[in-house]
Amino acid sequence: MKIKSLGPRSIVISFPELDQINLLAIYGEKFTYLCDTYLGPDPMEQLKKVFRRDGRNQPIIVFNSHWDWDHIWGNCAFADSMIIAHKKCRENLEKGFWSELNKNKQYARGEVKPVFPNILFEKRLTFMEDGVEFFYSPGHTADSASCYDKKENILYVGDNVEFPIPYIQDKDLKHYINTLKMYLNLNPRYIITGHGENASIELIKSNLEYVKKLYQGINIDQSNWSSDMKERHLANMDKLK
Repeated sequence: MKIKSLGPRSIVISFPELDQINLLAIYGEKFTYLCDTYLGPDPMEQLKKVFRRDGRNQPIIVFNSHWDWDHIWGNCAFADSMIIAHKKCRENLEKGFWSELNKNKQYARGEVKPVFPNILFEKRLTFMEDGVEFFYSPGHTADSASCYDKKENILYVGDNVEFPIPYIQDKDLKHYINTLKMYLNLNPRYIITGHGENASIELIKSNLEYVKKLYQGINIDQSNWSSDMKERHLANMDKLK
């Protein structure tokens, strides 16, 4: 577990597995907000110790950015907490949790149990006193949502932005384009992605151009692409069939 401070009230927690998984924690006045919960309860219990070490003993609010297993398996370490997500996230978990666990259980860190979001929203949910907002941002998946720290201008995007190109799991590319444009309009100081190193405005722009070309059916020049990038693009094309 690697921890990086972004300022007086935010830390990024990174794990090396699966192209580096990143979580964001925001220390508000009333709550500690945790964006995504990684691969199981054991590392989340260690993270709770970090919060206590930092003198943050207030209740923890968990946010699930989407239903992918590598972002929600640690929910069971927070069974008594508010767990926030878009309503489609809960629906997807109810349908697919066990099949995903059975397929990927070799990655589990501790005993993973089904603990699902218990506070659901459709468009946005704002904690005014702490300046923290959760909003619907479909893209990578139809249930994707984002977290915005309005006080520090920090944006957590889950898997909606990735290097070098995003993974497409939902065919509605028009919504994806609108989400990426919305991110650009926020002009965040820091952008935290679910995987890889911290993103930039330029990465959002390049992801947007890629999704636009897919949406418009424009042929994409792959002459300078790596084999991994070509493989990801082929997977995206298969999803869009």
